[in-house]
Amino acid sequence: MIEIAIPSAASSDVLNTHQFVWLTLVARLKPGVTPAQAEAGVAPLWHNLRASELPLYKSTTDQFKKHFLDDSQLKVVDDSSGFSPERLDLKTPLIILMSMAGLLIAMCAINVATLLLLRAAARAREMSMRYALGAKRSQIVSQLLLEGGLLGLIGATTGLALAPLATRTLLRLLASATPGDQPYSAAIDTHMLLFTLGIALVVSLLFSMAPVLHFLRPDLANALRQSSGTASRNSQRFRKLAVGVQIALSVLLLGGAGLFVRTLNNLRHQQVGFVTEHLATFSLDPTDSGYAADRTSQVVTDALRAVRQIPGIASATATTDPELAGNSATNDFAAEGHTKTEEQRVHGETSWITPRYFATLQQPLLAGRDFSDADRSGSPKVAIVNLTVAKRFYGSAQNALGHRIGQEPASGAAPRLDTTIVGVVGDVKHLDLRTAPGPTVYKPYLQIEQPIGVQIYARTIQAPDTVETEIRQSIHRLDPALIVDGMRTMEVQVDRIASEERTLAFLAMGFSALALLLAAVGLYGVLAYSIEQRTREIGVRLALGSQRSRVILLVLREMSIIAAIATVLALPCIVALGRLFSSQLYGVATYDPLTLSEAAILAATMVALAAALPARRAASVEPMQALRTE
Repeated sequence: MIEIAIPSAASSDVLNTHQFVWLTLVARLKPGVTPAQAEAGVAPLWHNLRASELPLYKSTTDQFKKHFLDDSQLKVVDDSSGFSPERLDLKTPLIILMSMAGLLIAMCAINVATLLLLRAAARAREMSMRYALGAKRSQIVSQLLLEGGLLGLIGATTGLALAPLATRTLLRLLASATPGDQPYSAAIDTHMLLFTLGIALVVSLLFSMAPVLHFLRPDLANALRQSSGTASRNSQRFRKLAVGVQIALSVLLLGGAGLFVRTLNNLRHQQVGFVTEHLATFSLDPTDSGYAADRTSQVVTDALRAVRQIPGIASATATTDPELAGNSATNDFAAEGHTKTEEQRVHGETSWITPRYFATLQQPLLAGRDFSDADRSGSPKVAIVNLTVAKRFYGSAQNALGHRIGQEPASGAAPRLDTTIVGVVGDVKHLDLRTAPGPTVYKPYLQIEQPIGVQIYARTIQAPDTVETEIRQSIHRLDPALIVDGMRTMEVQVDRIASEERTLAFLAMGFSALALLLAAVGLYGVLAYSIEQRTREIGVRLALGSQRSRVILLVLREMSIIAAIATVLALPCIVALGRLFSSQLYGVATYDPLTLSEAAILAATMVALAAALPARRAASVEPMQALRTE
């Protein structure tokens, strides 16, 4: 079926060529055999097979032989979950997301535990009365666990109700697809339901343990004698520690969010080698509309002519290998004047383009000429290479002109150097925003043996989205059967190729905002309760002549020390996590001073805002009223 399914690959005879390694074998292990044993069993077979194929490569180096024979092995891996290349791509981002979610869950548990402990301190007299009236310890523990469980159940139910909307939004961001086209499921299935309920149950038990431990051994005499709840030193230490942990986790999440936001900003504003503004793009494949291969080139030419005639479009061009689309079309090339060795082989992109390609993308032409309509089938074969190829083989762009290159045949025979270099262009980011430019050879689309569908680019005078309707109408007038697919601006395409980084930055900022809110609530609760417990002390200080500003400093001093210690401990953790997930960063150091200082400043601002109202309340205490109340 290859001549019908993939006509362009039929001439290469890829199905019978031993140099092509592109199959994934699937095998079922015998009973009792482990993957490691199976891998050891196939190792001699694999080595002998590679040894028999080595002579097929006519010109090899010692380094190539070592890589091809000695360092090669057939890996046996578990296939129970299926083969999914995207799983490898999404593994690290999902680990980061789950880590941030886990930190947020920990903050929730600590926060609710702190608030329940504050409430428990206010209920000390009530619980002591229950003990005094004969309540058993198991009954008190059961009541507290039930209250915590109900609180967790209400929270989990609310979260599950909002989960479908949040999940659909997340998957749309992650996949950069239109609604309904995402390759992932947004449904809350049984596994997700049980996982969520399990997390809610565990978290509920964790934050319920704080009041349980507080009331396991109550001081009945003191609790019943005093008119208000008191707090033990252990509970006070726990509250201070809980607030410190929440501040530290907030700083950690803020620092992580800062690194991802800086990464996204660096990717979005870097130079890709061509101008992305005012550039519309869409794909057009005449073969999908029933055209034979021999008519495809003419249909593409007519489509470009129709697009160029639209008012507001300055130029239009096409390529078989679109830019910044995450795909690659590579081949091995040989260059005139250089022997074919492993070190000198050119493995790079092959793009078949139409005239005006570089002028439309505004990719600089450094030497030579662009393709013209005369570069078609039957005319001498020509090519334009990028600066990487020119420097690698000829030292400069000008020196590369006039030299010949040729494609390496799969059989290992000597290549035919039948293509003349007529131009050199600047390097561009092709695969994505992270991958550095590599060797690229551009060839005229009208000289391709088996014409295929293309990606069309249109340089506009106004905003690109204003001409989308006219482009569709012009292609429809040419032939209603032709399909304009994936119409978008190049800026949108850049956003799509950076969707993973955008998702991480967006969720990290969301998690950080929630973390700040949780830490602020916990800090406010602790300070408010502390001030309530110290009302008599504050009244005495004011009655003895203390200034209200000193009272505010007295309230804030202890919490400021806790916040400072938490921030100092969190900053090295940001650096460590940045190094752990350095593969997801771009253009920013893990110890970036700006990110670390911004995280510390935001945390300090949160502490100041959360403490402002309790401090103001402490300063507004009237001495006589406080003493009379006590």
